[in-house]
Amino acid sequence: MAEGVIKELGPKSRSYYTYKDVMELVGVEKSQAYNMIRQVNTDMRSRGKMGKGWPNGKVPKWLFRKYYMLDETEI
Repeated sequence: MAEGVIKELGPKSRSYYTYKDVMELVGVEKSQAYNMIRQVNTDMRSRGKMGKGWPNGKVPKWLFRKYYMLDETEI
């Protein structure tokens, strides 16, 4: 563990998905996973439902599942 890190979060304990999580969850390639994340983030920012400070390449789990109408499946 890196110096100063109290606890590393695994995929199940994080509140967001990364491109690797999306690849596994939906079964797509890396570029498509990034495109899906970008689409959700861009759409939600334009609607004012997500702050501009949210990092690129990550998407809140609840928002991704709602946007793509997925079950409460965890990775």
